[in-house]
Amino acid sequence: MPRLNKLHWGLILTISMFLFVGYWVVKPELVNHRAYLSFSADVDGTKAWRELLGQHQRQVREWRLTWRDLPQQGDQLLVAIQPIGVTDEEREELLRWLEQGNDLILFHDAPFGWDSFSLKESELIEEEGMTAEAEAKAGVKVEDEIAKAETEVETKAETKAETKAETKAETKAETKAETKAETKAETKAEAEAEAEAEVEAETEAETEVRAKAEQQFVHRVYAGDSIEGEGFPAVVAAQNRIESAPGHEVLFTDSQGILGSRMGIGAGSLTVVLAPDWLTNESILEHGHFDLVWPLFDKSWDAVWIDETHHGFQQKPGLLTVYPAWLVLACVQLGVALLLWLWLRGKRFGPVYTPRAWAVRRGDETLQAVAGWYERLGLRSEALHHQQQLLRQLLYEHWGLSPSASTAQAAQLARGRLPEAQAARLVRLLELGAPAQPGGAQHAQVPARTYLERTREMSDMIALLEQNMPAK
Repeated sequence: MPRLNKLHWGLILTISMFLFVGYWVVKPELVNHRAYLSFSADVDGTKAWRELLGQHQRQVREWRLTWRDLPQQGDQLLVAIQPIGVTDEEREELLRWLEQGNDLILFHDAPFGWDSFSLKESELIEEEGMTAEAEAKAGVKVEDEIAKAETEVETKAETKAETKAETKAETKAETKAETKAETKAETKAEAEAEAEAEVEAETEAETEVRAKAEQQFVHRVYAGDSIEGEGFPAVVAAQNRIESAPGHEVLFTDSQGILGSRMGIGAGSLTVVLAPDWLTNESILEHGHFDLVWPLFDKSWDAVWIDETHHGFQQKPGLLTVYPAWLVLACVQLGVALLLWLWLRGKRFGPVYTPRAWAVRRGDETLQAVAGWYERLGLRSEALHHQQQLLRQLLYEHWGLSPSASTAQAAQLARGRLPEAQAARLVRLLELGAPAQPGGAQHAQVPARTYLERTREMSDMIALLEQNMPAK
């Protein structure tokens, strides 16, 4: 394993310091979400209910647009839990959406503004022979009992604290006295015992007081419009009840009135429940809340939308709204990466101009200069010889004929691959154009007219072999 040098240790130390300082400077804090949010895991959120609902429905998603933008198709459900700031126009748009065969389940402790449902203040059922004075006395008696219960809880807490403190102090003092001085052991044991006893007593007292307080709101809730049977215990903090009306299906009832009701609207339905707390993470498994709420979602819908618009999470409709935010972000990052890659590769956008220097060195001017050089020196035979050598090179590449092969061998091979006229022409070109000796081109000048005819024939044959002849 290679040893770490000073540079490596410095890099590790720098990165560690950067992470440490970054964590303490930008330390993530726990977000305090609003109540009833479907993505909140707080005690007042509804994420547990949503996760369970997602396991039994085809599609469960949040709705963060206005209600007028709801998908115009049937067999959908919109769940609104304690919505805030619902306007009359939105209610009208939603009612038209329900008429198309969709459903709405509204959990709200005071759903004012919905014309389909009227609310009234809750009233205790009067027992036979009970007068207003008796009801007042009963109320005073209940309050006295609650105060008395709180006093008893406090007294019990103090007694328990003292008892536990004395017991733990004696036990710990006896144990530690064997190894330490009796004075220090007793003092420390008594302090620890008293602190622990006080914490436990306060916790128990707080739990009992809270249970007593909640007991005032625990009602016996019944499914349907009858209060007969056992029912389910449930916490009901709503001060209103729904008035009975023709066409309403009563879902939940307690001793003070109707807590949940449903009515048909066109091909859809509108359900109102006055207990939004039943769906929270803290309360859904307490008492009989789950048994009361879950039957509302037994039906299977094509899509279930949970309204978050009226919890302050609203998006403006647009082209990218239908796509998840993570997908849009990924596409943007890929686009930026593509632009950086093109920039790195030096990709040009626009016409490509050939530099004049390249054209001068590799273009027609070069060929004209070479041709003028051959013309001035009278090297026509040399030029024809070069063309003949190129012709033999092409025969070797396409047919496998050796450049040193005789003309007879070339003629025999050409007659099997070319028509008779072209084969004879090829043989004639191979027999002509070669100088008698390396320096003989200057003494055996080829006339200009003959040179032009032969070089044209050579060029045609070379073009024929380059374009039409199959490879070896």
